[in-house]
Amino acid sequence: MDFAKNSKLLYIGYYGFAESQIRRISLPDSLKIIERFAFANCPKLETVYFSENSNLCVIEMNAFLMSSIKYFSAPKSTIIIKSGAFKNCNNFNAIELLGEKVMICDICNSENFFLAAFPNSKDAFIEINIAKVNKGFKAFFAPYTKCYWNILTD
Repeated sequence: MDFAKNSKLLYIGYYGFAESQIRRISLPDSLKIIERFAFANCPKLETVYFSENSNLCVIEMNAFLMSSIKYFSAPKSTIIIKSGAFKNCNNFNAIELLGEKVMICDICNSENFFLAAFPNSKDAFIEINIAKVNKGFKAFFAPYTKCYWNILTD
């Protein structure tokens, strides 16, 4: 699914695409927020595209709950990914956040999750539940990143 290039869409609301059969979606540059459950229970959704000019700032809790996403690359504008945004996404194994300042909460809720990359980060806050982390988990940061970790045990 694609939006018009001149779309003025600012947010995708609660349950906006929930339980739909979409396989991929290209989100408009105007989008700022993906609300809770926006793509919940989309069993065929594997790919979400953003352009370099994306204005996405926030991905709310449970936004992609139980989707089939394997990899997610958030645009530079994305600052916050809230707890459980990818909860019960059993195929989800990697995330890349391209912004300089990022906050991501409770990203490892799948035993398949193993890679988080922050190639442009200068400040990063990461919350991780070590009880749910794949033993091979790796995180990569830009040089000189100030990184703050909040380690949960369940």
